[in-house]
Amino acid sequence: AATRLKGKSETSETLEVENACQLYDKKRLLATTVDSMPILTLATLWLSSQFNSGELPPEEIIASWLLGESGGIPWGLLVIGLAWLVWCWVGIAIWGVTPGMKTARLSWHSPKQWQRFARPPLFLVSLIPFGLGGTYALLDKNSRGLSDIILRLTWRRD
Repeated sequence: AATRLKGKSETSETLEVENACQLYDKKRLLATTVDSMPILTLATLWLSSQFNSGELPPEEIIASWLLGESGGIPWGLLVIGLAWLVWCWVGIAIWGVTPGMKTARLSWHSPKQWQRFARPPLFLVSLIPFGLGGTYALLDKNSRGLSDIILRLTWRRD
């Protein structure tokens, strides 16, 4: 009986490895692009409206957007981050994955529901130290970011 169970375990591990996204491939790039499109659109529209007003030079507009007025709250980054969280959470609530993952036919390997909803905010926090939490996905054999490793999420192709 033990050898039969061992054989089943090896088979499921083999399938998981075969379905794993080995490196940051075209499907992950597509998922990242789709997930970031609404945010890039929102940022572009806001910045272009500020540039067209002509009240401040472009470098001051970008500095106030990223750092806040006189070192205050960086509303630009907060609004973009919140919009991205809502975008991801709506996709997770409807399909169980983000809209980009749905488009690229990617999913997570058997995570619990709370892990799916915890990943987007944890991913944003992992980007704070110079983007290293997301950059790690380029090096990991399963293209997992720091937030995926903390939550023990594994990517797979559907």
